[in-house]
Amino acid sequence: MFRFGVALHISATRRAWVEKCKKAEALGFDTIAVADHLGMPA
Repeated sequence: MFRFGVALHISATRRAWVEKCKKAEALGFDTIAVADHLGMPA
């Protein structure tokens, strides 16, 4: 079985992160990956 994920980048606020994560879930993604430097993509 395949699992699909999405990589998310910079979000200005906590609320923006939550909205992006909820949208990814609603679109059917199983995982979310973020960079280890949240201020800017590494």
